[in-house]
Amino acid sequence: MSTQGGGGVFKVECSYTGAIDPDRPNLFYSKNLPCGVNLGARVSGTLSATAYTGVYTVGYRLSVPRTGGGGQFRFAIYLDSDLLKETKFPVSCPSGCTLFTEEYIPLYASFAITPSPEEISHSEFTTLTASPVWSPTPCATTVWHPEVPVTLTITGGNELGEFVEQDGTSLGQSVTRKGSQIETIGFAANGEQPRGNQGTVTIEASSRDITKTLTITVVRTAPLVDHFEVRLEPEEIAFTETSRIFVQAKDANDQDIEFDENEQLLLYLMTNPEYGTFIDVNGDTVKTSPPSLPNVRYGDAREGRIRFAAVKTNPKTQATSVIRVEWQQDATKTGEKEITILEKTLKILMQGPKEVWPLLPPATPTNPHPDNTTLLEIRLTRGGLPVSGHGFRLSTDYVDRSGGHDHDDQPNRRPRGDFENYGHFVSAQTTPNKRANPMEEKTQSNGKASYTYVASRFGDRMKLRVESLENKLLWDTLSVVERVPDLELLPDSPNYVKIGGTCNHHGPRDDSEYANCRTPDNNHWGALLTLQAIDSIAANYHREFPNDPRLRVNDISLQLGGRFDINGGWVGNGYHEFHRFGRDVDIRSSTIALDDIFDPADDLNENGQHDPGEPLKFDANDNGQYDANRTEFVNIALRKGRARDVRLEYEGVANKEHYHLYFWHWQSARSSE
Repeated sequence: MSTQGGGGVFKVECSYTGAIDPDRPNLFYSKNLPCGVNLGARVSGTLSATAYTGVYTVGYRLSVPRTGGGGQFRFAIYLDSDLLKETKFPVSCPSGCTLFTEEYIPLYASFAITPSPEEISHSEFTTLTASPVWSPTPCATTVWHPEVPVTLTITGGNELGEFVEQDGTSLGQSVTRKGSQIETIGFAANGEQPRGNQGTVTIEASSRDITKTLTITVVRTAPLVDHFEVRLEPEEIAFTETSRIFVQAKDANDQDIEFDENEQLLLYLMTNPEYGTFIDVNGDTVKTSPPSLPNVRYGDAREGRIRFAAVKTNPKTQATSVIRVEWQQDATKTGEKEITILEKTLKILMQGPKEVWPLLPPATPTNPHPDNTTLLEIRLTRGGLPVSGHGFRLSTDYVDRSGGHDHDDQPNRRPRGDFENYGHFVSAQTTPNKRANPMEEKTQSNGKASYTYVASRFGDRMKLRVESLENKLLWDTLSVVERVPDLELLPDSPNYVKIGGTCNHHGPRDDSEYANCRTPDNNHWGALLTLQAIDSIAANYHREFPNDPRLRVNDISLQLGGRFDINGGWVGNGYHEFHRFGRDVDIRSSTIALDDIFDPADDLNENGQHDPGEPLKFDANDNGQYDANRTEFVNIALRKGRARDVRLEYEGVANKEHYHLYFWHWQSARSSE
């Protein structure tokens, strides 16, 4: 039997397994007369009614006959599914008996949770109690009873403590117990110290859609943080080095105090931020400028897991920076420490000239001329004092597009192990002297190491580089010019036209090819007397043949001399094997006109070889006709231009045939090309 209402369900169950006397009363009941509840039924069965606030009267009457023997009796009271009370026992009445009971079950409107005491110190314990609350309005449908579950959850101040059993066993941040059993648990302030003088723990209690909130005050027992001590290990470092930062919380008496390791700190540089930065716990370098590192756990700072790194500017002698620490919750709680940064410098010092001749025959890498070499020194200092035993690598890099080499080969395409291409170093620290490029050695006891640099065969600008094998921030470069001295650019003239520029070596042309590679003029550099001779030859030729095309002057030498790799790629093949000193000139042969002069007595061998001063004749088209006006050009070159020799090269090969003029009699005695 049941009645319907607006709240929960108040339910009574009654059962008996033995025989009952049918002639006598056998029933149970549930009553809350002010709220209209008056239910009864025969044993066994269930009575259900709407749960209202107030007092329910429940009872039963059971009659056992004389011949009934015995059975099991159960009487239970529920609020919804929560058991409020249960009575059960075996019945044995051989002569018959009557059982009767009546009792009162209150249903409350709510409950209250109270701590005792409400204020505790850190590490102390408070007991919690759940108390029922009557409704000011009768027959309310929101009901509560001490035997229903209550869930307690810490919703604020979790870091200050936890729920525990009476014996101190941890129950965590949330626990569920019957209301009547709440007093068996308590709250222990066994967590962190409050940040201020005291902290507040907020607890939410919920049961049957009823929620209550209570607070517990936890008093700090440890001294409050007044400032931070900042300690550095070491306090003096040099450029590229690091120092560990240790932070300790202090009270007003400068005593170490306990401080939550999860508190957040801010680290930054107060002065001279250009000299360093921070490295965080993950090993990452702070890139902000000026350097600032927020959200640092106090526990990490206390253990020295944050480092200062002097990796930005290398001071000339020494500098200082002030490291400041702030508590992010209270910026008035600070600490600071000054760190000293010394210079640490790896240098290339050129003791000899910064200009050398490129290697030219007969000089070789292992037997260079003194003009092919220069002396240098590697030096490492720390705070102005020498550093010994420091490993380094000494190497060379070609400065792109220097010396008239405009070819767009990949940078450093030249074989690094080829001393002719890259130059090399001769160590003064070894016997016999070690030759290498790159060269790896260590500074000596005086912090230095000495070397001779031997040039490559190319005229260019070579960048010498030294780099530490221990720290990539220590390095230095110095440029050496490899050049044949005193080369000048052939000027424009009405007597000749300059040609021959390519995208490998820029220069002027007289056709439509390589329109974007005409400047600067890199292929018409020569010795002054050579340039004067060219002008004299061209002027005399133009005077003798005023109606013929002007002479076309092709390659002389590159801007800095040295090997002329006509096809680029830094290949020293047979092409342009000369053209290194500014004393060899190519003249286009196809524009030198014919005058039909024929003298077979002057004809020489077909490959154009001849003795100095002898005219050169040849059959260009293999038709028995000799080009005598070319003979006259040779005579002009030898007589007016004082050329030592003239050769017709690539005879008959289209776009390659040309005259090669040699002016060797002006070059220095030390060279043979």
